[in-house]
Amino acid sequence: MPGAVQAPAGTPIPKLTRPGQAFFDLFKAIQAESGCLVPLRKSLTLPASKPFAPYLSILEMREPYVAIVRIIGTANVNRTRVDNTGKNWFDMFPAETRPDIWRAFRLILDTPRGSLVFAHEDYERSIGIEVLTFPFADDNGVPTYIVSTTTQLELRDLVLRGEDAMRPSLPDAEYFIDIGAGDGPPV
Repeated sequence: MPGAVQAPAGTPIPKLTRPGQAFFDLFKAIQAESGCLVPLRKSLTLPASKPFAPYLSILEMREPYVAIVRIIGTANVNRTRVDNTGKNWFDMFPAETRPDIWRAFRLILDTPRGSLVFAHEDYERSIGIEVLTFPFADDNGVPTYIVSTTTQLELRDLVLRGEDAMRPSLPDAEYFIDIGAGDGPPV
């Protein structure tokens, strides 16, 4: 994420929220079962993703600045008050921020690697979020999908991380997750 504090390579990732941990565990299980560094998108089934489905987003990356929202979970829609299923995800952002966001997504697909971002969003109030992202491939094995869980951080999540619960927002921080390509903290 542009402007995020990036953890040094080898830094362990922080404790994840329950939906984030469930997605993390499923990604590793799919990877192990398939033997693929970047598993096929169709291997992420609805029954298996049930524990984190409300927090799930699937973006199909196409040409620069075009990422079609294939799935957006109900918790994400409730948090943002926007259901952008079928729309270009980049249309939500100012034109000047799109190149940095595109590069960040391409790094996830091209390295390939996972990403864990802690950030804040401002709606009626500032809230902390955890965004865990892994690459998934199309039917031809080409990394094409950005698959994420976005979980609103609750007071207990902030306390578990040692955060000041009275602070109105979290600083942006990003951890790169090594999924077997050798970049970032190993999972």
